[in-house]
This record gives sequence, C-alpha cells and structure tokens, in this order.
Amino acid sequence: MSSAPFGTKSGPSRRHRGGGQGATRTSKQASGESGAEAAETAQPRRGKMVIERRVKATLDEVWDRWTTGAGIESWWGPDGFLTRVNRLDIRPGGGFEYATKAIEPAQIEALKSAGLPMTSVGHGTYTEAEPLARLGYKVLVDYIKEVAPYEVSTLVELKKVPGGVVMVVTQDEMHNSDWTQMAAMGLDRQINRLVEVLSGPPQE
Repeated sequence: MSSAPFGTKSGPSRRHRGGGQGATRTSKQASGESGAEAAETAQPRRGKMVIERRVKATLDEVWDRWTTGAGIESWWGPDGFLTRVNRLDIRPGGGFEYATKAIEPAQIEALKSAGLPMTSVGHGTYTEAEPLARLGYKVLVDYIKEVAPYEVSTLVELKKVPGGVVMVVTQDEMHNSDWTQMAAMGLDRQINRLVEVLSGPPQE
C-alpha cells in the first residue's frame, strides 16, 4: 500500500534478512543486466523481490498491523511522514486509500524545494485476504515520466512458528534496476519498522 509500491523486478530474486544488514539481490543484478537495458515504455515480464522476517508476536498481532487503520498507521510510510488511513475494505476486490504527510523539517523542506505537496494520497486494490495467513494487494504505478503505467502486486504470507511468526513479503520488481533498488530500500525500511513495532529490533 504505498503510492510508490510498498515498498518497489526478470526472474525470481530474494532479499532475506533475519535481522542483519543483508544486500539486496535482484534478478537483473544476477544476470548483469543494467537499468538502461530495461524497456521504459513497454514493460517486460518482471521478477520478484522477497523479504522474510521472524517476529516475536502472535498471528493476531501481526495481522492487525496489516489490516486495521490504527495498525497500518503505526508503521506505514517513509521516514519523516505521518500516515492516515482513509479507507480500508479488506476483501478481494476491495480497496484502500491512505494519505502520507511530511512532518519532519528535512522532508518538508525537500518537498518545498521540489514544488511538491506536503501530503500525497495512495490507493490500491486487495487481491486476496485469508485471515491470519495471506494478504495480497496491487497498486498502479502511474507517476513515472515517460514510462507507461503498470501494476505492482504484493503478497504478505504469515506462518506461526515456535516463539513467534514468520512474515514473508513478496513484491513485483519495478520497470528497471534503478527503480527496483530504490523501491527495495524503501520496502526494507518499512518492514523493519513493522518488526520493531511488533517485537523490537530485527532478530539475527
């Protein structure tokens, strides 16, 4: 759920961090393909990026953070921004809408310098919702100049394990390696924030 994909690929890739600082590996990087080689207007088949975390929490607690307004607002959005959920209809075909507002001086000044509004609105559509187990959604990427709009899908999978929950977040890569890398960094920060809200710093 982020106007930039929640976070935000050609063959599968995996980002795995059980808590330590792990490098992001995408399929384009593995094959040696550069961002310049990716088509900007006709999107090729994109791969996936995957983040996996183990948290000291119950399934109910983790599900609540993904599926309630208060839960989402407690961790969603970039650093220096405040998130407010405006609409949440968690069912296949249902939608969500939220607003992120810059609240820190550095972010406010950066937006002013770029001539951008202090608040932006994001929205998307849920593709699946299996309580306490799976949550899927998609967003439309339509804000990149000279790139045809395309959808980015995200799937959240939860599994109870001794002492907590394993959370796996799988998201489509972006249209080229540069955008994929930026999106992956943002996704990683957001998931780490969620882990900290649930159970403290990420575990090794």
